[in-house]
Amino acid sequence: MKKVIGLIVLLLSLVVLVGCIDTGEPTPTEKELVAITVKSAPTQVTYELGTAINLAGLQVEAIYDDGSTAILTSTEYTVTGFNQNTAGVQTVTVTAGTKTATFNVVVSAAITLIGLSITSQPNKVIYEIGESLVLTGLVVTGLYSNSTSAVIASSEYTVTGFNGNVAGSQTITVTSGTKTATFTVVVSDPDAEVTLLALQIATLPTAIVYDLGESLSLEGLVVNGLYSDGTSAVIPNASLVASGFNGSVAGSQTITLTYMTKTAQFTVVVNEAAEVVALSIASMPYQTLYGIGGALLLDGLVVDALFDSGASETLDDTEFTVSGFASVIPGNKTITINHDGILTSFVVVVSSALVESTADVTVNTAINYEGRGITYQEANPYVSLNGTTYTAGMIMPVWEAIGDRMNINFVDVKQTSTTNAQFQAYATAGFVGADVINATSTLLSEYGVQGNFVDLSKYLNYMPNLTKFLVQNPSVRASMTSANGSIYYTPYFDGFGEIEQMFLARIDWVQDILDLASPSFDTTAYTGTMTVEKVTPAVMNVTVQVANADGTVRNVVKNHSQNILDILAALPTKTGATMGTAFRNYIQATYGSQGYTNLSDVFVGTDAAYDTDELIALMYVVKANPQFLTREFGTGTNTTAVPKTAVEVYFARTSQTSRIRNLFRGLEMYGVRGAFSRYQWAYFNEDGVVEDARVQTVTLDAVDQLQRMYSDSLLPVNFDEGSNYDWRAVLLQGSYGFMTYDYNASSTPQGYVTAATALDPTFKFEAILPPVVDWMQNGEYFHFSEGTRAVKAEAWGIPAHVEEDPVKLARVLSLFDQLYDYSSNDSIGNIHLYGPTGYIDGAIEYNGEMIPAISAAAKTEMLALTSGNMINYLRRYVGATMPIGHIRGLGLEYQTLSAQGIEGIERVNTAVQAGTFRLAGVYEESLTNPWYQFVPTLFALTADESADIATLTFDDIWADAQLAILVKYGFTGTGGSVTRETYLTTMVTKVIGEVSVNTYEEIYKKALNDAIARVQE
Repeated sequence: MKKVIGLIVLLLSLVVLVGCIDTGEPTPTEKELVAITVKSAPTQVTYELGTAINLAGLQVEAIYDDGSTAILTSTEYTVTGFNQNTAGVQTVTVTAGTKTATFNVVVSAAITLIGLSITSQPNKVIYEIGESLVLTGLVVTGLYSNSTSAVIASSEYTVTGFNGNVAGSQTITVTSGTKTATFTVVVSDPDAEVTLLALQIATLPTAIVYDLGESLSLEGLVVNGLYSDGTSAVIPNASLVASGFNGSVAGSQTITLTYMTKTAQFTVVVNEAAEVVALSIASMPYQTLYGIGGALLLDGLVVDALFDSGASETLDDTEFTVSGFASVIPGNKTITINHDGILTSFVVVVSSALVESTADVTVNTAINYEGRGITYQEANPYVSLNGTTYTAGMIMPVWEAIGDRMNINFVDVKQTSTTNAQFQAYATAGFVGADVINATSTLLSEYGVQGNFVDLSKYLNYMPNLTKFLVQNPSVRASMTSANGSIYYTPYFDGFGEIEQMFLARIDWVQDILDLASPSFDTTAYTGTMTVEKVTPAVMNVTVQVANADGTVRNVVKNHSQNILDILAALPTKTGATMGTAFRNYIQATYGSQGYTNLSDVFVGTDAAYDTDELIALMYVVKANPQFLTREFGTGTNTTAVPKTAVEVYFARTSQTSRIRNLFRGLEMYGVRGAFSRYQWAYFNEDGVVEDARVQTVTLDAVDQLQRMYSDSLLPVNFDEGSNYDWRAVLLQGSYGFMTYDYNASSTPQGYVTAATALDPTFKFEAILPPVVDWMQNGEYFHFSEGTRAVKAEAWGIPAHVEEDPVKLARVLSLFDQLYDYSSNDSIGNIHLYGPTGYIDGAIEYNGEMIPAISAAAKTEMLALTSGNMINYLRRYVGATMPIGHIRGLGLEYQTLSAQGIEGIERVNTAVQAGTFRLAGVYEESLTNPWYQFVPTLFALTADESADIATLTFDDIWADAQLAILVKYGFTGTGGSVTRETYLTTMVTKVIGEVSVNTYEEIYKKALNDAIARVQE
């Protein structure tokens, strides 16, 4: 009742618009602007005469007298000094108050198109008589007089020369203005003698723009021979003769490639010699704040040379010198960059609040993990890999090594048995006695706003490793920022930019169904219902880009005239055999000519292209064939095992309500965005506006589909029975569960594999890609997941009293920063992550990067001390990867996976690296399309906004404890559920008197977007 009354009062206040909002936050003190600097120059710094200035990408940073910084909005500064009608170098001035900063641009003569290049051939270049030309995949690039190139829109060129009624090779001409480029296609004649008809440039050379004096390079060139029977084959580059290039003559040049009697052409440009006329600082160094006695660091500095032609080029750090830095006296320091007499500069600050020294500093460290701190706490002495015997109370190896490297004397001041109890104990004492302390990010922010913790936003420019990470991941900074604009902690990431949870399935069952020559499907009648509704059209002809096993990509065409769910539903007699055969026939007809090594790869390969309806159909086939799929029971070491008469298809880990939530996270199979959000069910739409999945039609539809899956027995009928029934352990060790959505490592331990293979030696349970979905509702189907590892709740902060000691403050800030440095095996970040010398042995490749390799001795010790439990070993014996600000990369976990765990994650990572599996926050469009970005883990809500959101009722049915009701009953209005109409009209929207108020739009959504706006300001 109290909740309802509070909501009514809130809604009435919204209706009559009376009163004023108390933000519940302290009023910030005034601070003085002492300097501004151009943090990043505009993206465009070269212009044609007559072109207006473009300030996109410009970042202006304000520096205040307390050492804090802030990125100014465009309304807080003015820009002067640009004249679009005057050619040459121009110094543009940015002014905020009385402070100024500058950047350089170049205005050059008009840039002209001097050539065209076909940088990507159409997907289809071989035709049969009567077919029409298809330009899908064609990319035309313009080559310009300023040494640049750019893709030309299809509306800006014409294509001529194709005749689908004439067999043979045909030269297709692309024309834009007065410039042309060509490519070749073949209209095949199957009855003619097989002859080479034409050459096709499948891939251009890497270099198509040259400077005077350079030689032609064919590196990267791929040329196909097109034959009269409609086949093609790569022509070795050594067999090609290239002509037409002259590196001594500037301009556009047509290069002719000859093989036998056939030729193909492409265009290159040789540039006039250009002169550097100005320098531009494209990006500032990550560190621009220093303590007294500090040394200049230039990591992150990007300097561009601007040429009189209008071109630009990033300089190598060996191509310029830097001068002007001194840190003996505090103040602003102008750093001058010199490239062959051409100068530019930027400003850094030396602060008296920070003193860098080599003297030992004592740091009282209150890290609490399950009652343990940074000292060894086990009962038995531990003879470590560094040769030291550790007994209770001794600083553990990681912290000993970090202390030696950073001249820090760590003192363990951990209190009580839990993290929260420790924090409250120190809070009661005003945090006296602790120089660093771990807690949840929420607690650190709450007490930080009250003045108990150092505002790290004032010192981010002193922390280059953390700054680099935040620049690359702006959503993380938004998550860390409190409502007053301050940051009071550094966060812990259990992996970052890597998939966290995923679909895992019985690979061997899919192979049995689709790859066996003569599968012995079950002949018993299938008595289950099939009520799940189709979500893809019956008639479909779409192209899906997939990843080959070697990381290259290819296109798969999904072309069919019947939906597989319709096909199964229409079977006059439904048995495992009829359903399995119909499913195989459909997959063969749709994908059999699409380049798959095995048909099962449609579902379980790096090149998977299955959609949601095909997945549901596969689930029905699995449900109908329990004896066929478990026919190998008894052929393992457990010879008494017999085939099952029933299997479970789709299951959550346990019956715990928090684990049932994973059934909803798995609704990404139906295009639900927000179910794996780090904040409620929130996500960004394509316009950058925060939305929430719980009121979206696609989510409500997906919940009804999940209920139909349950009704059709595709989920265990008693999935929610018991307080913690371990479905995953039972079904996988018992080898009769098909699919789940969960963590890779915990779902594929060797213990599960050993138990399952004792029953069925072919057992293979691994991670697979999710189905392709038309996520944007534009006909483009692709793999996507927002289940990407991001910021966790654990963090640590610096009590405010540390600011009273400039030496200690500088050292602790450096410690916090260097935990994000993973540049080498002996960097502080990697010592904390893996352990010091002895725990690391060389490097291995993981996910395209080289990472430290856990030594064989450490793996042996891990097994002996903690039965292979990596976290317990590292935290209890080594002192590594504690729940404080750092990134625990999955490369650490990868090295302890079972063989099946490794194979699955490598399958997923191959597709991610190829760009065919798009991960939120990772996919390249995350930089430009907000839909691919993370919402913050925490929103900088005011106290009033938080209180208002707490009064809402539409979120009640989405609480963990209520999710089983949604699974069983959806929005049917039975079994304790509500109808969709009731949900939308009485829980999302509230009627007060005669006024209807959408609480989602006017309270929840507004608060979240207002919080985002505050952080951006």
